[in-house]
Amino acid sequence: MNKKLIRWQLLLFTGGAAMTLSFMSCNGTMNQTKQNGQISSQDTSRPGLLQDSQPGRDIFEKDTALQALRAERRNERLSEKGDDSAIIASMEALAPRANASTAVFSIDENTGQVKGCPMIKLREVYEEKDYGKVRSTAADIEFSSLPAAFRQSIISKIKPLLAEAGLQDETEEEAKNPESHITYLFQLDNSYLAALGDPHEGGIKMLLFFDREGAELKRPIRLDAELPMPIFYINKPKSHVGLSSGVSSPFYVFNSSGGLLIKGDFNEFTGDSGTSYGPVVISDRFEYMMLANNISYLYKGKNEVLKTVGHSFYIDDSADILSYGSGRHRWVIQNINTKEITFQMDNPNLRMLFNNSSQYFFQSTTTKKIYQYEVQ
Repeated sequence: MNKKLIRWQLLLFTGGAAMTLSFMSCNGTMNQTKQNGQISSQDTSRPGLLQDSQPGRDIFEKDTALQALRAERRNERLSEKGDDSAIIASMEALAPRANASTAVFSIDENTGQVKGCPMIKLREVYEEKDYGKVRSTAADIEFSSLPAAFRQSIISKIKPLLAEAGLQDETEEEAKNPESHITYLFQLDNSYLAALGDPHEGGIKMLLFFDREGAELKRPIRLDAELPMPIFYINKPKSHVGLSSGVSSPFYVFNSSGGLLIKGDFNEFTGDSGTSYGPVVISDRFEYMMLANNISYLYKGKNEVLKTVGHSFYIDDSADILSYGSGRHRWVIQNINTKEITFQMDNPNLRMLFNNSSQYFFQSTTTKKIYQYEVQ
């Protein structure tokens, strides 16, 4: 499997990682059907639809290696904790439920038009074959897309760091191209974030923040240990970055200048051992932070303000609104202060693919078209 394929697997997982949590198996008792974002090696132009009777097709096919790693970590934790029935009961109790005051809105699976929710706007309609355009909306960028002088500046800084990070060249090509160890590259509001790791393993060991001219903003940030299956969440203004792992409990929050704002542990912070880990979701102004686990915990500062079960979170702290998916077909808008579900959509002919902060992507099972929405 080449490096390009590995990067797309994990970056698409980043975009929709929390969706996995909603269907994650707890000792094999819950249905685990969410995509983990794998590009089909046979056809990268057709995203396809996840069929209930045929899970794991096309780009949303389950990555068996990643699934095996998740299962191994999950079983380790469950073997220590014993019966998981309490986790399941908690998740069922926290599942979002509409009430008499909830406004039910609709999305037409044939046109993508929204009716009944002024907060959600249809931005773009894509044909199934144009999935590459959908992919291009993410915050990550290709190293080759940067100006030559900028690339050379970054390479000159990376070379002496590889040994310090414990990264070794395994092939002649890697020795000639140190940038092959840039597992992820993100463009932030006024900077770039490069994550260094082993191009074959997918984990990361070091972070570097650069300004627009390629100068380092901070000293390289060496993580305490290699972070497997990294999950990046970049908020809408691209001012903050949440970093976590799909299979381990450490998490971090940085500002776009490379300042470490929070370094924590999911289990210690929430008091919940969980059976999987998702993104650290950062609100637009960093007033809120959500730790997305089987049960997702929303914090204002260090104070827990809300718990729920869902995936694909976006937090608008100017309006105290939480947007997320509940199952593959349902979209929920919740008021953080009152905890009421203010808007809800449920359409079995639509599948929520993933989100990039306030941008959400659905695919119609009828037309196969992909609809891009913006929460505003």
